[in-house]
Amino acid sequence: MRRLVTKRLILEPQVAAHAAEMFRVLSEPALYEFENAPPTSAEVLHERFTKLESRRSPDGRQQWLNWVMRLRGDGLVGFVQATVFPDRSAGIAYVRTLRCRTLRRRTQARERSIRAASRAAGVSARRERAGSRGAPRSR
Repeated sequence: MRRLVTKRLILEPQVAAHAAEMFRVLSEPALYEFENAPPTSAEVLHERFTKLESRRSPDGRQQWLNWVMRLRGDGLVGFVQATVFPDRSAGIAYVRTLRCRTLRRRTQARERSIRAASRAAGVSARRERAGSRGAPRSR
């Protein structure tokens, strides 16, 4: 995985070192208005991110591509996940904070992750889940 850059956003491959900053981002109450709950601690999030660094599901059948979203000249504002299935289709999910509410920024993050997943794994079809106001799905 590589870093992806747009005019306003930088998508960085998610690693455990992002956990402390992402904990602050994911602690925003508005993200959980409709579902889930924030991570319980930065340490728990660090453990989760460490496991996700394998970029594979436990059975090895799915490819898990995760990026954190950073506004240029600012901090992290969310994340994008692409789950690539054995049939080369992909599920795309993203969560963004209130600081990143414009449709253009959201669209940039989504489109860049879709293109990256397609290139990385030869994706033939995709399913999207917009988590702009919801919490990250568990994996």
